[in-house]
Amino acid sequence: MTFNPYRRSTSSINNYYTSGTTGSEPNMREELISFFDGTHPEIPKATIGLLRKMRRDTNGLTIPCSCVDIVTREPDKDRWCPICFGEGYIWDEIEVQYYSITIGRDVSQATREKLSIPGLINVPFVVFYIRYDVPITKQDKIVKVALDLEGDPAIPRKRDSIYRVVHTWGYRSDNGKLEYWKIFTSEEHTKYLDVPTYVSG
Repeated sequence: MTFNPYRRSTSSINNYYTSGTTGSEPNMREELISFFDGTHPEIPKATIGLLRKMRRDTNGLTIPCSCVDIVTREPDKDRWCPICFGEGYIWDEIEVQYYSITIGRDVSQATREKLSIPGLINVPFVVFYIRYDVPITKQDKIVKVALDLEGDPAIPRKRDSIYRVVHTWGYRSDNGKLEYWKIFTSEEHTKYLDVPTYVSG
């Protein structure tokens, strides 16, 4: 059931979900799931992607990959590492649903200024909306994958772009209950998103 703000009716029917034991606010968790999965007459609007989660040790610190130089403490960006793909840290990827929008100067002033050698440049944010039960932190990244004509992940799977988390904003209501994540990100240009074509096996 979706609330229609343009509904012209004098009926006393409550068009909102009841969230919790009292109150008349819509259940934002259910609304987001319906928006993602599609509830008649709506169609599914979510896109399938990957969440790249960094592994952590017992102290909660990210685990460096073996390709990281012991002196510079940086990975070799020019050579492909079959373990971390040049990330520099050990990670795992899980499949997630998301809905994304790009915020640029043409639609708002929500741009991030980045200092580069020539001067300041505008870097547009990409905002991802993700379910409340997805464990995401600022150290993780979101990966878009190539889709087929029906909007399903293409087979074989191919990573299309990767986004670094700039800010995580958890929308809360009903006594602090987490309803969904709003993730502000910026695209990260990486040389190796997938296995290079010249690498066999």
